[in-house]
Amino acid sequence: MRPHEEKTTRAFMKSLVFLPITEDIAEDAGRLKAHYSKRGKTLSFQDASIAAVCIAYGCTLVTENTKDFPMPELKLYPLPTIST
Repeated sequence: MRPHEEKTTRAFMKSLVFLPITEDIAEDAGRLKAHYSKRGKTLSFQDASIAAVCIAYGCTLVTENTKDFPMPELKLYPLPTIST
């Protein structure tokens, strides 16, 4: 962060809710990764972890990359892709 962004960035960070990744959620992420790997879909562990957290806490995932989150039990809010 740039020095002039520090105050705004800190305020933004304080407004966020941080959800812990429990041992069960980490195991679920591993299961998601393995499940989709068997079906020919490679997921990063990071994406599998994000999905597992959202599923566990009932959160909606807001993303431009819906193709990286094929889980039907995951609530997605797809953002439009912005071309530059």
